[in-house]
Amino acid sequence: SLDLFYSRLGAALQQSFYGKYIDEEIARLRGGSPGSKAKNFEAIDIIGNKLSLADFKGKYVLIDFWASWCIPCRKGNPHLKELYATYKDKGMEIIGILDDDRNHDAWKKAVEKDGLPWKHVLRGLDIQKKLSNEPNDRDISEKFGIHTLPTKILIDPFGMIIGRYGEEEEALDIKLKEIFIK
Repeated sequence: SLDLFYSRLGAALQQSFYGKYIDEEIARLRGGSPGSKAKNFEAIDIIGNKLSLADFKGKYVLIDFWASWCIPCRKGNPHLKELYATYKDKGMEIIGILDDDRNHDAWKKAVEKDGLPWKHVLRGLDIQKKLSNEPNDRDISEKFGIHTLPTKILIDPFGMIIGRYGEEEEALDIKLKEIFIK
């Protein structure tokens, strides 16, 4: 595990610039990994309403990190629509987190064109803070250690992360059947 690797670096390396960066990255990855409590976030959704992850307590929530320009993300949207139709009445919600902060029109057009009926927000990227290595509490992708798109995080009704998935569909399908088909 990364924690074991980090612990073997020794105090001098751990306190160096790169050691601190590795420690921060491990914390970000842990924040989006199964077994961790999902970090709350607040954002304005695509129709202008305030959205908070805390509002979904008591439901299974699939957070879908994607972008209008991401081809594998867009290819996976029809399957996500099928999953949503199958499980929404059984207690599952989807929140789309789009990496389109610099192009709101592309965000809105992609959601409309793909016909995605669930909630959507932008990730909250502030490119100046990112380039300056400044913290940005509004960046939802950072809270969950997202580095590739698509990434899906499955959260249980108690707010615990129980799955992390990429563009492959089978593992997520199996997990949802395990939860909802009894």
